[in-house]
Amino acid sequence: MKSLNKKGNLVDIPYIIVLLFIFAFLLVIGHYILTAFMTSGAGFLDTTIIQKGLDSYSILDSGITLILIGLILGTAISAFFIESHPVFFAVMIFFLTITVFVSAQFSNIFNAIATTAPLNVSANELPRTLYVMRHMPKFIAIGGVIISVALFSKLSKYFFQR
Repeated sequence: MKSLNKKGNLVDIPYIIVLLFIFAFLLVIGHYILTAFMTSGAGFLDTTIIQKGLDSYSILDSGITLILIGLILGTAISAFFIESHPVFFAVMIFFLTITVFVSAQFSNIFNAIATTAPLNVSANELPRTLYVMRHMPKFIAIGGVIISVALFSKLSKYFFQR
């Protein structure tokens, strides 16, 4: 069986952006659907179960911060084990700039979705998700710097060539 030898680096940042966007979007949509079931007064549904489901969204709301921190730290730790040449630092800065602009677009898209009339109430019930998604470019920039420090700060064979 062939080993893929996958390790974390800056190419993982777009995956983090997309994963956070999908998680936040599904969190808002799920909260909206459960709220709609709760307020519709459907006779065949038990409202206590739906209320417990709505209460569990506060746990999922806190989970987005853990997902963000865990993905960035996991990528930084695995990036430490990659042998990288210092000449790629300029490429890394260019790539990080592009990913910060892309994350700003994802943040704007989420903000436009979260401020629409039907989803506004559900989005306001998830304050940590709103905070993370509205400040995602800052978090991605900080995470990219952490990953690049882990990628280029180790003593490698390129510094000790004779």
